[in-house]
Amino acid sequence: MRHFSTAVGAAALLAASLATPAGAATPKDTLVIAWNLDNLYTFDPAQIGETTTDEIMNNVCDPLILTSYEKSSELIPGIAESWAISEDGKQWTFKIRKGLKHSPSGNPLTAKDAEWSLRRVVQLNLNSANIITKWGINKDNVEQAIQAKDSDTLVVTFDKGYPQALIGPVVFASRASFVLDSVEAMKHEVNGDKANKWLGANTACTGGYRLRSWAANDTVVLERNDGYWRGQPKMRRVIVRHVPESAAERLQLEKGDIDMGRVLNGNDLAGIEAGKAARVVKTPRTQFYYVTFNMGDPILSKPKVRQAIKYLVDYDGLEKTVMKYEGRARQSLVPMGAFGALSYEEGKPFKLDLEKAKQLLTEAGHPNGFEKEMIVGNAFPYPDLAQHIQANAAKIGVKINVVTMAYGQVVARHRARNFDMTMSAYYITVPDADGFVEQMAFNPDNNPEAKGNAQYPSWRASFFDPYYNEMREKLLFEKDVKKREEAYKDLQRRHMQDGPFAYLFQTNRVMGLSNTVKNFKVNEDRVWYATFEK
Repeated sequence: MRHFSTAVGAAALLAASLATPAGAATPKDTLVIAWNLDNLYTFDPAQIGETTTDEIMNNVCDPLILTSYEKSSELIPGIAESWAISEDGKQWTFKIRKGLKHSPSGNPLTAKDAEWSLRRVVQLNLNSANIITKWGINKDNVEQAIQAKDSDTLVVTFDKGYPQALIGPVVFASRASFVLDSVEAMKHEVNGDKANKWLGANTACTGGYRLRSWAANDTVVLERNDGYWRGQPKMRRVIVRHVPESAAERLQLEKGDIDMGRVLNGNDLAGIEAGKAARVVKTPRTQFYYVTFNMGDPILSKPKVRQAIKYLVDYDGLEKTVMKYEGRARQSLVPMGAFGALSYEEGKPFKLDLEKAKQLLTEAGHPNGFEKEMIVGNAFPYPDLAQHIQANAAKIGVKINVVTMAYGQVVARHRARNFDMTMSAYYITVPDADGFVEQMAFNPDNNPEAKGNAQYPSWRASFFDPYYNEMREKLLFEKDVKKREEAYKDLQRRHMQDGPFAYLFQTNRVMGLSNTVKNFKVNEDRVWYATFEK
């Protein structure tokens, strides 16, 4: 099924009208990006949860608090021009920036919009809900917890004084705090859905750009918001094309048909570096490529089986070849650069060791191996990594049937717990161990019917261990910094041995960028389209 925004077919028509002859440069006022768009299925901030859509929407809708262009850890005023926190840490009071208008309606932006937007995330209970609900705000108390006191003042009250260093970036600088145009959106409400269907293909907020049109698995077109409060973006238009093949991206980049390629493998990146038309830009991220094991499976639920599979990966060899540009080997749930992380060396205790893997399988009761399915996305690097594991597994009698599909299908099956093994990417913006422990080890409710927890990788894996739940709650409020740091390191050592994941690589954001592009800003978490120039 193809999805179109309100201007039916506009994305495809507009993209066609801007097509350039082979070898010609892209328009001077247009940034053309090639990416894999098969996991883009909605623009509703309450529902999105994937890297691609998150990046696009952070260029369309501003949250209450922004991060600086250069550092994701540096918080600056956004829709809220200022904020104050009560002495007990429970209450956050935001002063909304005056004079802002939503795009494209032109409606004034008020604290009532912010109230409606944050409440809506909780009430709909979709993918973004846990960004807020994990801090004690739920459907029962949301109307008391999130209140607009007047047109310029929003007050959010939590049940506890949670650490400000976590609440600020996790809740108020995230998509859960995008301030939507409640007046315009509610014109499109259907059966109490708070405009979820309409916002699936439309945007109503304020940011550097607005969504002009979208054709699923084809093209996204963003149009500049000329009245943007941070200053007019340099590019009048941003076009994101669905090009999931590395070779095709490289060819288009070198011919000048695109300005940026986002799905490029090591060979093509090396070729780009050797050429003269483009360059490679790498930014370290707090993101992983990792394998999830379904703990509902009687074989994969055995710790020694999972450990055996971790010994089937040539981490160092892949880091030097396939993953040369894409990332560094990392086997712990807390990435380098985050508070509480293990050192690089201690964070990678596993290595390629077929004899050790075979021994562990025998100890687990499977000396003759077994057969399982691994579902992976069809774009780099998923097939490359999966086939590597598959080949080494065959050497010890384990048959892994690798099934490639659109990444959006992988995500859907992952969230539905419908898999044996799957390979995914997951990122968390907060450089603190709690952000990763809370998602990858803690599980608020392992009940299969608790589908509101599908945003937790731990829930998707059917993984529940009271130890991790207790430690997460305890360490969240631990005031002794050294004690907290050491406890997180102990937790990581345990999780590497008994957790439901095989972490493979901590990623870089890698872009092939035309030499015509200049003066752009990116940080660990964001690519700011409004800063790009040619």
